[in-house]
Amino acid sequence: MLLCNKKQINPLALIVIKWYNVHMLNPKGLTLLSKIINTIQSKFYLRLILAYLAGVIMFAFVALTSGNLAECPLWLGFYGSLLCFAYILPIIAERDIPLAYMAVSAVAVAALAYVRISMFYYQSGDYGSFLYHWVEQMRGMSLTEAMKADIGDYNMPYLYILFAISRAKINDLYLIKLVSCLFDGLAAFFVMKIVGHFRKGAVARIVAFVATLALPTVWLNGAFWGQCDVVFASLCLGMVWAILKGKGNLATILWALAFAFKLQAIFALPLLIIALFTKRIKPLSLVWIVPVFFATLVPALLCGRAFGDCIKIYFEQADQYPQMHLNIPSIWTLLGHVSFDNFNAAAIFLAGSALVVFLLLCYHWREAIDDKKLMTLFFIGALLIPFLLPRMHDRYYFLADVAALALFLIDFKRWYVPLVTVLSSYAGYRYFVMGGEVLFDHKYFAIAILVMLTIMIKDTFKEMAEKSSQPTLLKG
Repeated sequence: MLLCNKKQINPLALIVIKWYNVHMLNPKGLTLLSKIINTIQSKFYLRLILAYLAGVIMFAFVALTSGNLAECPLWLGFYGSLLCFAYILPIIAERDIPLAYMAVSAVAVAALAYVRISMFYYQSGDYGSFLYHWVEQMRGMSLTEAMKADIGDYNMPYLYILFAISRAKINDLYLIKLVSCLFDGLAAFFVMKIVGHFRKGAVARIVAFVATLALPTVWLNGAFWGQCDVVFASLCLGMVWAILKGKGNLATILWALAFAFKLQAIFALPLLIIALFTKRIKPLSLVWIVPVFFATLVPALLCGRAFGDCIKIYFEQADQYPQMHLNIPSIWTLLGHVSFDNFNAAAIFLAGSALVVFLLLCYHWREAIDDKKLMTLFFIGALLIPFLLPRMHDRYYFLADVAALALFLIDFKRWYVPLVTVLSSYAGYRYFVMGGEVLFDHKYFAIAILVMLTIMIKDTFKEMAEKSSQPTLLKG
């Protein structure tokens, strides 16, 4: 019922109100709007069209707002539309997510895609000193020449990507960052799947997806810095999801791919071992690791690169940067400027011993490891290894950052886990990449991590001991 005189209302408004009264307030059957919503909800191709239209809007918005800042606004607009579409696609693929939730989350991820695109102009020191020169070297070479040449310190799969980028006639900086940003979406997808394994309902999955893309160290790593840690991390997260779903072969394949990209995939290796002795992975599944890893070397080998040259990259990476810590709050930060030559061997022994003890305790109480405990152990392993090892960089908590977020979304009582982990990681990013002053002395962050790890390890194994039929080793 209208509460004012019709003569005082604009004729166009009267038409809208009449249409609303007829179509929206009609109690008989579904309204026109609800029919449209139900149709879109049930037809994937219609949701796909809407995602495409969102990408087109993003293209126009980025191209028009870039102005003279971008080398080529149209290409930057295309990258923005591609990211927008890639980030919306996993959401619309979930059939049980209501259309209203899809719309809200689509706006959120589109904004996060734009945030990333706005950082594509920035050139980090790593790009100017290394990546730019590596791509330029490849630009003047054939595939055979580039694969045989000793260019860069990345593993072969990422060198293939850099070679593909060198073939393009457009800004290679944008393409390098675009690759990392696309893998941001893959990481968010697997976090969404992991959280969905524990929490039913659309909201939890959407929050997991959007929160991963919004995590500061995620977009700083790729879109701002131009690094590619998200590549191995997303594959490790896929391994976690495959383990939770009992897909042993897929889990080992994904870990092998992660290791092929980055040596830091060893941060996720403890979980693979735990999954093995808790019978989530069959021993036979491990045979996939070797052929998958060697398959990533085949293009280089066919181009004439020696097998030894492909493998020695891992040893060279492990031997780089003779410092106890590099802008990362680790246990060695607490000792200040200690001699690398005096403490390196002891640090490696400490990290190896701690990992062995950790795995032995997991094996002892293996029957008490449920899926939630598995996620906790995954996070502990991903943080403990870089926390204890020497030569660790500010970026090496990346996997732990995302694992911390997933753990919090699974168990809200773990609110302090992402707070401590991400802040500690961000402190290193701020100091080295962003050129800002140190928020606090890194020793305080190292103490916070040490206290958090101590509490989590003690509580986790105590709970496992209480549930297990095996003798209790921990008291108190």
